[in-house]
Amino acid sequence: MGFETAYKLNKNSLKFMFFVLSICRLFSFWSYRKIRKHNLELSKFKKSKRVVIMGLGPSANDLDFDSIDCDTIVVNRFIRYSLQKGFKRNPTFYCFADDAFYTTEKKFIDESIASFSDTAFLLNGKYIKNVKNYSKRNNVFFGFFQKAFCSPKKALDFCKRIPMNMNVVGFAIELALYLGYEKIEIYGLDFTSALTKKAIHCYSEAHVETSEPFKLTYYYNSIAYEQFDCYKKYSIAHNVKIVNKSKISLVDCFEFED
Repeated sequence: MGFETAYKLNKNSLKFMFFVLSICRLFSFWSYRKIRKHNLELSKFKKSKRVVIMGLGPSANDLDFDSIDCDTIVVNRFIRYSLQKGFKRNPTFYCFADDAFYTTEKKFIDESIASFSDTAFLLNGKYIKNVKNYSKRNNVFFGFFQKAFCSPKKALDFCKRIPMNMNVVGFAIELALYLGYEKIEIYGLDFTSALTKKAIHCYSEAHVETSEPFKLTYYYNSIAYEQFDCYKKYSIAHNVKIVNKSKISLVDCFEFED
């Protein structure tokens, strides 16, 4: 068996796993149908045809957030970076996907929602019970990850099941594609942390060595790269241009643009 064949088998096993998962979560998925329908309101926050997605890799330091002249999507600990830089602008959309933000680091969600009243927040539906105090807010939405990869032949629909992602920027890209932006510019999608045991971001922090073995990091990243490639194929099929604005990024499936 060749490596390419083994990789395809692994990809298909992930698809099957999420198929089984969707069956197991069928009742809970149905019970949240009103919350999923609320995602139709996401489009009301869209104000431009172009959007900037800000990841938190070190290259994001090159971006002057306050000078952006279109909609924005930010992720995870952006609130920390915003406070350190003294940004005055509120993001258009804010995505939280990682498990930790619904358990040990929930303070980032709480602080962000309190700070950005005009922002639409997209949270992980898996943890809706952990943030149920926000579930009835008009500017808080939930995505339910119950598919492995997106297909260029099937339109993304946040009122239904959406593809999971191994990187929160993937969540942001899915949102941008769902909302029908014509151009998506991505900053801070570097993936350079895969080259070191330290998590490196654009904001100041104590660099703590991760306990995750490199073999798991590279495995997760391989899935993320596959997902990014799926987004690329989807964008071509739906006439959307996605560009990577990071000069040091290791994600090469998107066109690089200065």
